[in-house]
Amino acid sequence: RALHPSPRTIPQSAHHNMRFTRKGQTRYDLGQEESAMAIELEYKLPHAVTDVWQIISDPGRIDWVAGVASCEFDGQVRRFKMDGAGDLAEQIFSVDHDTHTISYGVIESTPPLASHRASMELSAAPEGTLLTGRTAVEPAAVEPFIKQGMDASAAKLLEVLAK
Repeated sequence: RALHPSPRTIPQSAHHNMRFTRKGQTRYDLGQEESAMAIELEYKLPHAVTDVWQIISDPGRIDWVAGVASCEFDGQVRRFKMDGAGDLAEQIFSVDHDTHTISYGVIESTPPLASHRASMELSAAPEGTLLTGRTAVEPAAVEPFIKQGMDASAAKLLEVLAK
């Protein structure tokens, strides 16, 4: 399900020592009676949309995903072996080559999550690509870990793109 931002967006701030910027938390309407806290992060990458999409649109590719030791992808579900954190399974809901958007959700984790839905979307930006990552997750206590993982993956993505 698509996430629609409400007007409560925290202003963008620069992430130190990285070549991307990060946008703060916002609240998303998930089509439910109550809104869930969610994360929206933006990364400005000095690479073409097609180059970035070639990497993130492949659900079985993990060289850019922080903390993942290995991955098995069966065409619908990718199963990660995480470095020091157990296993994680994500269902891939869509990979849209026209809008450069991939959406997915965690279906198995330790500890279990009440809910998790995420997407990554690419758009052309001056001097490169804007990668927007959105995640709605419960419990909210895991939000800092998701932000940390997204930041670390964006840094690894830059390394992979530089090769």
